[in-house]
Amino acid sequence: MNNNIRAAEVRVLDEEGENLGVMETKKALALANEKGLDLIEINSKSEPIIVRVISFDKYRYMEAKKLKNAKKVAREKADEQKRVQISPREAEGDLRTKAKRADKFLSQGSKVEVYVRMRGRENQNRQFAAEKLEQFLTLIEAEHSITSKSTGKKGLINAILAPRK
Repeated sequence: MNNNIRAAEVRVLDEEGENLGVMETKKALALANEKGLDLIEINSKSEPIIVRVISFDKYRYMEAKKLKNAKKVAREKADEQKRVQISPREAEGDLRTKAKRADKFLSQGSKVEVYVRMRGRENQNRQFAAEKLEQFLTLIEAEHSITSKSTGKKGLINAILAPRK
């Protein structure tokens, strides 16, 4: 920002984002001071570096707004697929409770990943864990389709369910 910019030449953008061209850093700084604004470095990796004549407070506000929107998009993407974890030792009542949660997610339109996590000696009997997953899938009442099913990595068996519309 301002006097901390060390490049000899910079590409200058004004408040509205219009390109003012390449000029010496001193000249760009004088232009910013004349307007009562700051000279902010936008992209230091380009040649010449890109700076913008803008109020630092306004720039900080715009960056915070971008970050907030990025978090919102990430949160929406995370909402697209929900996860339900079951164990091979899970009791019937617990399976029903988790099946209701999966029903709720599917009725909201989210995909659901159901996975069986196995630990220690449970890995010896993968067939039992696969049967527990099948038992769980029969408890789900919401209209759904199984998009993928895997007995992949050691200690994990999963199925991805998608709602039917």
